[in-house]
Amino acid sequence: MNKEYFYGLDKLRAIMMLFGPIYHAACYLTPYFQWSPYSELNHRSANIWNIISIETIFRMQTFFLVSGFLAAMLLSRRTRKEYILARIKRVFLPLILGLLLCNILQNLYFYFVLDLRPTFSYGMLIFHGWFLVVLFVFCILDLLTTQSNSNKIRLQIFLLIIFFIIGIIIQRQANKVWELFHLPTFIWQVLHLIFTQPLQYLFYYYLGKILYLHREKLHYISIKNIIYLSFFSTIVLFFAHISQPNISNLISSPYPYLRNIASALMSFSLFLIFYRYNSKHSQISQYLISSSIAIYILHHPLCLIIGYHLDFSPIRNTHWFILTVILVFLCSFAIFNCIRCYKTTRIMFGLK
Repeated sequence: MNKEYFYGLDKLRAIMMLFGPIYHAACYLTPYFQWSPYSELNHRSANIWNIISIETIFRMQTFFLVSGFLAAMLLSRRTRKEYILARIKRVFLPLILGLLLCNILQNLYFYFVLDLRPTFSYGMLIFHGWFLVVLFVFCILDLLTTQSNSNKIRLQIFLLIIFFIIGIIIQRQANKVWELFHLPTFIWQVLHLIFTQPLQYLFYYYLGKILYLHREKLHYISIKNIIYLSFFSTIVLFFAHISQPNISNLISSPYPYLRNIASALMSFSLFLIFYRYNSKHSQISQYLISSSIAIYILHHPLCLIIGYHLDFSPIRNTHWFILTVILVFLCSFAIFNCIRCYKTTRIMFGLK
């Protein structure tokens, strides 16, 4: 059995996760929508948000592309029972234990310390952990599909095109899909979580699986071509970002098409770069990789709480942003070091 491992892709997936605190700190500053459960904010910066938010075009897309590749690798080396058990430990338990605990503590802090009463919804319990739900949905799809069907190249290409088109449709109608059925808000949110969002990222996850099945062909892509592709992807990404319309004009604009093209090109470029960069993990990189999911689960409540208390500081927006990111990372890693010391908390956060 081939035991080849892809260390570079592990690093790429961890980088995408560890960028979460930076993105959510920028969310705090955005003047375009209310991200925090409190509305009276002193620090606002459209410039910081516009710079950081460019990663929303490709970050989670890249994460799911790499996840699909590594899931296909895992499926090829383990039985279906071993695969589902591994997914329960690494995805399902962190979702229902670690994430739920963090968000419950966050909401208790809002209620009893900050005396805030945000409207309750499932989002207060799931929120930034939606990607774990999507990963588990993909896990179920993995168990329902057969390897023989996955090996038919014409079927693969046809499905990729269909998934890409579905992603564009959802991008254009993200706020309209389930509202058409006039469902209660809670039902609409749950259906959005287990159907709409997985469909939005299915192209990338399935592309990752196909790339694993045909990985020998990736070696024929030269470094020169990867550089050209990365340069072209960056240009398309830039134009997609600056062409983003107001939310009210999103459906009637060509932006979803350009965004999806930029997402596919950029995520594939990053995949190729880190696929080639396959050096074994150092102690630091191994630490960051093992901590990445736990840090992503932990950072969101910390970002809200630290951001709230720093919001009253008489400092510039840039200084607030940098200080918040540093403190969130420091606190997240400190808590992670405590979590990995105990078997119960390791299980809760999906640590080996």
